[in-house]
Amino acid sequence: MPKIVEEIDQLDNVCAYEYLNLCTSGGAEFMKEQIDEKGFDRIIMAA
Repeated sequence: MPKIVEEIDQLDNVCAYEYLNLCTSGGAEFMKEQIDEKGFDRIIMAA
Protein backbone atom coordinates (compact mmCIF):
# COMPACT_ATOMS: atom_id res chain seq x y z
CA MET A 1 0.00 0.00 0.00
CA PRO A 2 1.40 3.44 -0.88
CA LYS A 3 2.62 5.56 2.03
CA ILE A 4 0.01 8.29 1.41
CA VAL A 5 -2.79 5.72 1.71
CA GLU A 6 -1.29 4.47 4.97
CA GLU A 7 -1.09 8.04 6.30
CA ILE A 8 -4.67 8.85 5.35
CA ASP A 9 -5.83 5.59 6.92
CA GLN A 10 -4.47 6.80 10.28
CA LEU A 11 -6.92 9.74 10.39
CA ASP A 12 -9.91 9.50 12.72
CA ASN A 13 -13.08 8.14 11.11
CA VAL A 14 -11.29 7.36 7.84
CA CYS A 15 -10.54 4.07 6.14
CA ALA A 16 -8.26 4.38 3.13
CA TYR A 17 -7.90 1.76 0.44
CA GLU A 18 -5.51 1.60 -2.46
CA TYR A 19 -7.47 2.59 -5.57
CA LEU A 20 -6.08 -0.21 -7.72
CA ASN A 21 -7.52 -2.77 -5.32
CA LEU A 22 -10.99 -1.33 -5.95
CA CYS A 23 -10.69 -1.46 -9.76
CA THR A 24 -12.01 -5.00 -9.98
CA SER A 25 -15.40 -6.53 -10.59
CA GLY A 26 -15.73 -6.95 -6.83
CA GLY A 27 -14.66 -3.39 -6.03
CA ALA A 28 -18.15 -1.89 -6.07
CA GLU A 29 -19.50 -4.71 -3.92
CA PHE A 30 -16.59 -4.24 -1.50
CA MET A 31 -17.35 -0.52 -1.18
CA LYS A 32 -21.04 -1.26 -0.55
CA GLU A 33 -20.09 -3.73 2.17
CA GLN A 34 -17.81 -1.15 3.78
CA ILE A 35 -20.62 1.41 3.81
CA ASP A 36 -23.00 -1.09 5.39
CA GLU A 37 -20.45 -2.53 7.83
CA LYS A 38 -18.77 0.67 9.00
CA GLY A 39 -21.69 3.04 8.65
CA PHE A 40 -19.97 5.38 6.23
CA ASP A 41 -22.17 8.12 4.90
CA ARG A 42 -19.85 8.90 1.98
CA ILE A 43 -16.92 7.57 0.03
CA ILE A 44 -14.30 9.86 -1.46
CA MET A 45 -11.99 8.40 -4.08
CA ALA A 46 -8.85 10.09 -5.29
CA ALA A 47 -6.48 8.83 -7.93
